[in-house]
Amino acid sequence: MSDAPTHRDPLISLVVGLALIIVGVAVYFAVTAEPKRPTSPAPIESPVVEPEPAPAPEPVEPEPAPAEPVEEPAETAKPELPPFLKIVRPLDQGQAAKLNYQIANGALNIDTINVQRLRVTREELPLSAKSGAPLRIDGQAFRLRPRTQAVELERRPTGEWVVVSTD
Repeated sequence: MSDAPTHRDPLISLVVGLALIIVGVAVYFAVTAEPKRPTSPAPIESPVVEPEPAPAPEPVEPEPAPAEPVEEPAETAKPELPPFLKIVRPLDQGQAAKLNYQIANGALNIDTINVQRLRVTREELPLSAKSGAPLRIDGQAFRLRPRTQAVELERRPTGEWVVVSTD
């Protein structure tokens, strides 16, 4: 056999060259083409567990007003908040703000009425200072860390409580 080129060599070179150009163009368009976007985005589920909503207060029928005003003795007057709780700001300035609290099983449970911002101070809180103190506000759970002396929480318009500052 001779080593001389045949007339088929240029044809093969041309076909291989065209094939390489076609592959290169196809790769170029595949890389630079914009991906198709869905017409409506799929909902994204949040891994955050939302707190259960607080139960709605039961309607109370008003009692008839007494004929004569009755003065309450000093012992039954409006109870003061303990030194470890403070209402910083009411939700509605024209209404009275109130906190109901209970300390049970090493945890502080607080139910609020018309409170937008409150402060909890550990100093006089009768819970263990060595470990984090469980704190539940309107059913939403928190933990007061051992080194935290005070925490301020604020209610968002959604009803969720968030920590806004710590000391």
